[in-house]
Amino acid sequence: MYLSSIKPLAGLRSRFLPGACLCLFLISVRAAQDPLPAWNDVSSKRAIIDFVQQVTKEGGPDFVPVAERIAVFDNDGTLWSEQPAYWQAGQGAG
Repeated sequence: MYLSSIKPLAGLRSRFLPGACLCLFLISVRAAQDPLPAWNDVSSKRAIIDFVQQVTKEGGPDFVPVAERIAVFDNDGTLWSEQPAYWQAGQGAG
């Protein structure tokens, strides 16, 4: 009884998996064309892309080995208000 109830799901899986793979492929192709697709094409976007290309190009003068790369994320108010506790409380109360 249990195995007979799984058979319809096998057909769904055989249709879902190729579609999911195609979607992932198309997303990766788009990302390869434009690494920051949500950004406007302005000087800051170009500067970031140029910087990343310079520090990741092996043999280049600005190359930074993978082991020495450090990413720092600062919550500088772009995602939160300047007083996040008050903002959070206001959202919860509303």
